[in-house]
Amino acid sequence: MNNEGEMPQCEVKQRLLIEDEYAIIKTAIKKTRRCNVILDKHNANKKVAKYSRILVISDGSRSGVLASEVFEQISAEKHPLGCTVLNAANDSVGAFPKDCLNNDTAVFVFIDSERCKYRERILNLIKEAFTSAKGFKNVRFVVHIFVPEPKGVPEGVSAVAEREYDYILEKKEEMRSPSGCYVLDLHRFCREAVRDNGLNLTVLRSVNMFGILADNTFSTEFFKVAEESFKIKKVEITDEDHSTIVDITTVTDTVCAAYWALYNAVPGHEFNVVSHRVSKAMLKRIIFEGFSNCLSLTDNCSPKKSIEHRSLNSLKFNGTNWKLQECELPLSDTVKKIVCYQVCLPFSYDSNTAIYEGRLTQLKSAEMLILREIDQICRKHGINYFLAGGTLLGAVRNGKSIPWDDDYDIGFLRPEFDKFRKVCDEELGDRFVHTCYYNGTKSHYMVDKIRLRDTYFSTKYSSIHAVEDGVFIDCLVYDATFKNKILAKIHDKLSAKCGYLVQAYWQELRRDELRLHQWLILKLLEFLFPIRVYHSIYSWVISWKKNEKSPTHVIDSVGKLIGQGTMPFGGLEGVKRIPFEDNFMAPIPENPKNYLVYAYGDGYMQPPPYCKRQAPHNFARIDLGKYLFAGDYDVDFRNVDLRGELFENDDSM
Repeated sequence: MNNEGEMPQCEVKQRLLIEDEYAIIKTAIKKTRRCNVILDKHNANKKVAKYSRILVISDGSRSGVLASEVFEQISAEKHPLGCTVLNAANDSVGAFPKDCLNNDTAVFVFIDSERCKYRERILNLIKEAFTSAKGFKNVRFVVHIFVPEPKGVPEGVSAVAEREYDYILEKKEEMRSPSGCYVLDLHRFCREAVRDNGLNLTVLRSVNMFGILADNTFSTEFFKVAEESFKIKKVEITDEDHSTIVDITTVTDTVCAAYWALYNAVPGHEFNVVSHRVSKAMLKRIIFEGFSNCLSLTDNCSPKKSIEHRSLNSLKFNGTNWKLQECELPLSDTVKKIVCYQVCLPFSYDSNTAIYEGRLTQLKSAEMLILREIDQICRKHGINYFLAGGTLLGAVRNGKSIPWDDDYDIGFLRPEFDKFRKVCDEELGDRFVHTCYYNGTKSHYMVDKIRLRDTYFSTKYSSIHAVEDGVFIDCLVYDATFKNKILAKIHDKLSAKCGYLVQAYWQELRRDELRLHQWLILKLLEFLFPIRVYHSIYSWVISWKKNEKSPTHVIDSVGKLIGQGTMPFGGLEGVKRIPFEDNFMAPIPENPKNYLVYAYGDGYMQPPPYCKRQAPHNFARIDLGKYLFAGDYDVDFRNVDLRGELFENDDSM
């Protein structure tokens, strides 16, 4: 700590990376629980246990410690999950506490076979846990073991399956290390527990623990490479690096995979779990590419004809739909994060902006053109508007847009928005178009959008509709609601239901996206009335209190917060201007705190974990045309069709 009692900057950066690990795992756990609750509702014959209690047994390796810390945090957040931790590396841990198991307990065991000094303690704890579990029918065990790399594999075999690894471990002298014998003992205990006692147990296996604070030999070697590279400002790749292919499993994936297996892996089976398969040369090259501004590269080597594989085949576990996990990151991001932790550098995910292929700056520049056009119209007609959503958050927190955000949002109170709608279509310049449900643009989004012509910025969903689909700004509207809390809640929820009906109608949701009765009702409503009828109903509902003279609360009637409840009206009726992007003085609510607390909670000034810093859209196509070059708009594309193609129907092309 420094003299002011503050944490040193290096420790702050490292702490942010550790908290990001926590956030990734928490997200994966919540998704797994939610996913399995949904499955349970759709399949009445499938009984899914909720496992409201967790027991973690570990040898002090990073995966066990990380799992324990995350489960304890979830418990502290009043999530229905109690957690007990038994760490064999802690000398105070004695005999197994028999009262820590009940009928809804999930037991996770995390073991690194290299930590042989805790072998006896771990084996005794596992034995006692197995014995205690006999009296409980629903107790579930997931045992994750970091095992030695497979050696003595036949030439040409790139990865060994579960039973193949067992054979190698039993029969090959190369595997007769203390850690190999340790794994054999663990396998024997688990098999006996399943065979003789009928325990509900699954074994997961990985090689090479890889990640922040990982303590396996391979990770240590990788840390040494990273540290040495930054000392000499050079990454050096050797012949051996090219010719060695290894598996690596991140600590984060270890914990997420174990929780996923709790619900999805077949009991009584062994599964190989692998995050990435890669050469050591590739790992070093990723280090260089991630930090090419401060490192050089030496690679005058070529791979040997004989490639040594030290890999596990994970096809069996992939069959459990493991890829549904949100925590899976590109290897480049994973390596970069580990290196940043090791040498105390600032970190950001490359993958979050990869779909923009380096044009995020140009995209925001195009959006600023739209914002300036809107601002000019509103100033001319005395219309109050303000930055909203993530755009307002960025303006207040950073004085500019959020770096990973890809669109701008503006907000209106309903009376002001009605004024804007009346003049918008006439006042917009030729480069812009107002898309909404009533003006012939065939757009049925709940939210009006002001788009930049001659650009293409479509999601996988919007690209299927023949609508203007250029770069846009969302016009969010906040409607006055009842002063009575119960009536206000009804107003908010009914608005959300009507809005959902419009969107579901337009999106033409498939049968597999809805429960059967929902799909049947939707199809019936589609048959009875055209979509304009539902737009009319929706517009009528959200405007119930349109003429309220002194509202106390409003609802987000068209945005992402619809159905979330009411927001205090105070602070929205007036605006003030603050510096924003591109020397633009942007309007914000007089009291933005009420809005931001409503939208993002009390901690809105605190940036989210790195894993949450993701662009909100998943785009199918981005084409900025002439707007790729900021300020150079002389080229005229007026002859393109609606879809942005010059020769779409020309068979000769």
